[in-house]
Amino acid sequence: MIKEGLILKGIGGFYYVETSDGVFECKAKGKFRKNGISPLAGDKVIITVREDKENTIDEIQPRKNKLVRPPVANIDKLLIVVSVAKPYPNTQIIDKMTLLAEKNGIDRQTAGALFDDMSDFANYAFNKSHAAAYALISYRTAYLKAHYPREYMAALLTSVLDSSEKVSEYINECRNMGLELLPPDVNRSRDCFTVEEKGIRFGLVAIKNIGRAVMENMVREREENGPFTGFQDFCERMYSYDINKRAVENLIRAGAFDCFGVRRSQMVAVHDKLMDSIADSRRQNVEGQLDFFSMASAAPTTKRSVELVLPDIPEYSAEERMRQEREVTGLYLSGHPMDGFRAEAKGRGAVYVGAIHEDFAQEGGATIFRDGQNIMIAGMITAFKTKPTRNQSLMAYATVEDETSAIEMLCFSRALERHHHL
Repeated sequence: MIKEGLILKGIGGFYYVETSDGVFECKAKGKFRKNGISPLAGDKVIITVREDKENTIDEIQPRKNKLVRPPVANIDKLLIVVSVAKPYPNTQIIDKMTLLAEKNGIDRQTAGALFDDMSDFANYAFNKSHAAAYALISYRTAYLKAHYPREYMAALLTSVLDSSEKVSEYINECRNMGLELLPPDVNRSRDCFTVEEKGIRFGLVAIKNIGRAVMENMVREREENGPFTGFQDFCERMYSYDINKRAVENLIRAGAFDCFGVRRSQMVAVHDKLMDSIADSRRQNVEGQLDFFSMASAAPTTKRSVELVLPDIPEYSAEERMRQEREVTGLYLSGHPMDGFRAEAKGRGAVYVGAIHEDFAQEGGATIFRDGQNIMIAGMITAFKTKPTRNQSLMAYATVEDETSAIEMLCFSRALERHHHL
C-alpha cells in the first residue's frame, strides 16, 4: 500500500520525507538535514492542508512543544506566507515569527533556517492527498510501460496528436524502446494509433484534411466489403462517402497506399484524373435511373470508370518523400533527413536538441547543461531570417532541428561572414 504523505515534493530540489518517527526531513541537493528540527528535542513538524476559496493552502504547523505560539491574526498571515499562491510575500511576518520562536527558547538561527525551508517548500508543495495520488499514477504508468509497452506508447501518442513536437518526442522514445512505428495504411490504420503484432500503426487522424467521418467510413467500408484491393478500388468505393481530391493526395503523400506496391509519384500524377473519371461515371449511371429508350431493356447497364493506367515515371527521392510526409503529417515517417549523418554526429560528440530542452525543463534546474556552455548539435536549418544591427551589419535567427526537437540559434555577423556559403 502507498502511505499517504510519504513524500511531499517542492520546487528547487527539496523533498520532505516522513521518517519512521514521524519527523519530516528536508532533502536538499541530495543530502538530508534535520531542517532545524533536531534542537527542538523531539518536536514534530506536521504538514496539514486547509482549503480556501482560491486554492489549496499548504500549512506547515509545528506541534507538540510549539515552535511558535502566534496570535490568531498572525497564523493567517503565516498561512499566506507558505501558500502556493503567494510564497514569501512579506519578510516582516517571518521576522515576527522568528522573534516569537526566540521567546519560546529557540535560537534565531534555528528558527530562521526552518522558516526559510518552509518558504522554499511553499514554492510548490504537494499536500498528502496529491502525493498519494501522484505516487499511485506513477506506479500504474510505470507498470504499463514495462509490461505493455506497445499499448502504453500507442495510447500516449494518441493523447498528444494535437502536438507534433510531442508526437515526435514519443516516436523517438518508441525507437529507443525498440518499438517499430508502422506507416499509415488504408487497409490497417484506424483514426488513432493502434497496436499490431509488429509494432504501433500510425493513426489516420494525424494526416491533414482527413476528416473524422472519412476515417470512420473507410473503416466501415473495408470491414463490411473487404479490404481495398488497389488504388482505383479505394477511390471508387470511397467516392460515395464524399472523399475529396485533397484527402486522397494527402493519403498518397503520407504513404497510406504503399501497401499496393505502386509508386507515390505515379498515384499523385493520376489521382486528379481518376477522381474526375469516377465522378463522370457516377453522373451518367444514377442507380435505378432509366431513360426513355432503355425502358424496354431487361436491366440497366452500369458504366464503370476508365481502367487506371499508371505512367512510367520514377519514384520520388527519399528526401522528397520525407519532405512530403512532413508536409501532410508534421512528422517524418519513413525516416529522418539526419539518419545518414547521425553516426558521424555522435562520433563528434553532438548532443540531441531534445536532451537540452529536457534538462532545462527539470524542476530543480538543469544538471547537465548550463548557460554559456559550448556544445555541439547536429541538425537541419528549417527556418532562417536576418536582421540588421545598430552598426548596419547583419545578424540572423536560425531554427535547427534534429530527430528529437528544434531550437532557435542566434548567429552574429562574424559567424554569418565565415559560413555564408552554407
